[in-house]
Amino acid sequence: TAGVKRIQFESGIYDFDSAPSDLGGLRLVGAGSSHTTFRINYNPASDTAGIFNFTAASGGGMRGIQVKANSSCLRGVAVRVAEASGGGSTDGDYTLLEDLNITEAHATGLFYYGIALVGDETTGGIRDVDIRDVDIFATSQASVYLKSAVSCTLPDVRGFAAGGNAGKLIID
Repeated sequence: TAGVKRIQFESGIYDFDSAPSDLGGLRLVGAGSSHTTFRINYNPASDTAGIFNFTAASGGGMRGIQVKANSSCLRGVAVRVAEASGGGSTDGDYTLLEDLNITEAHATGLFYYGIALVGDETTGGIRDVDIRDVDIFATSQASVYLKSAVSCTLPDVRGFAAGGNAGKLIID
């Protein structure tokens, strides 16, 4: 996608002690979900606070990364995509979430949602998000949460109750 900047992460473990700023316009690319791990070492401020936050109109996203909740992470959304300010994305800049493994470390960490797409129905909702080849474990409420999502695809997304108690999809 034009204008999207890629940040390449080599194989290894990367520790996060706080959430990065909005990652809109960035595509985080790892060496594969079994080779590049982002380990979350803090407890987000609320159940629905995003850890990796993207603005849908920016065309950013993540590919080839494992996101792992450490024992200090007991809530939050592993990957949260929200619509652009003032309305959904209609300019063709798509957000891509691909080859991700969202899980926990040592059966003690937990996310509220694995992935959340959050739109506002009064402004057209969140648009053009492609989620593919994703495994989601360790969620207390749902593997995937969709609110006012339009033209979003979820091929080959697998949610498991393992490590948490909710492998479900919620559409709001």
